[in-house]
Amino acid sequence: MSYKIITPAHLRSMRILSGLSRYELGVLMGGVPDSEVRVLERSSCLFSYDGHLKILVELLGQVDRALDIKIDVVTKTNTPYLFCYPNDDQFRKFEPILAKWMQFNSAHLAFTARLLDALAVGYGRFPTVVEIDQESYADFLAGLPDTPDKRIGWATLDYIHTVKIREGLPRRRVMA
Repeated sequence: MSYKIITPAHLRSMRILSGLSRYELGVLMGGVPDSEVRVLERSSCLFSYDGHLKILVELLGQVDRALDIKIDVVTKTNTPYLFCYPNDDQFRKFEPILAKWMQFNSAHLAFTARLLDALAVGYGRFPTVVEIDQESYADFLAGLPDTPDKRIGWATLDYIHTVKIREGLPRRRVMA
């Protein structure tokens, strides 16, 4: 999908699609205060921030590519769970590669919501979204390295009573 920011409405829509708050978008734009992002979303002259706004377009392009990859992985492996994290620190700890370019847990939650929609609509699959509980998961690992199979084992086995099912993810409206 190709993204273009032509009007302030496009900027706001793309920010919401990415899952970023105004503050987080401001950080990605090089430290622009969230009050200026709010003004940008209502302004008629976005051209002064054109270079900064390309960051948002690139982020959404990367999200689209990552969605394609993740959909392939989930559908081929029949993964029963998708994992999310309670905050930015946990997201960065457990997903360092994604965190390099997504930077914020809110963007990962929006990514997960889009992934759930794509899996439900396109493939009829409905994996459970589980929030990683660092203490419970660390006990389960007992010093062993983290792997996708171990996360699934943790969510499935005797730690199920401590697993927090993540309800109410931000969901896009899917048109049938």
